[in-house]
Amino acid sequence: EGDYYKLYDAVTEPKPVQAPRPVVMNAGLSPAGRDFASSHADVMFITVVANDDLAGTVRSIKEQARAKGREVVVW
Repeated sequence: EGDYYKLYDAVTEPKPVQAPRPVVMNAGLSPAGRDFASSHADVMFITVVANDDLAGTVRSIKEQARAKGREVVVW
């Protein structure tokens, strides 16, 4: 119970991921952001503008992550 919400017998799903640790999410828009995210994040948010090559961007991120011993899954 708080100032804005009153919940009784509430159920929240899905439960937050805590094992082996919380999920780390990071935006990867700039080259520096993509470098950081490909090294440290579990989830990377990217944007692609109209004239960008989406497949090429994803391929580049995958290569960057592989070079660091990490694997990328695209949703």
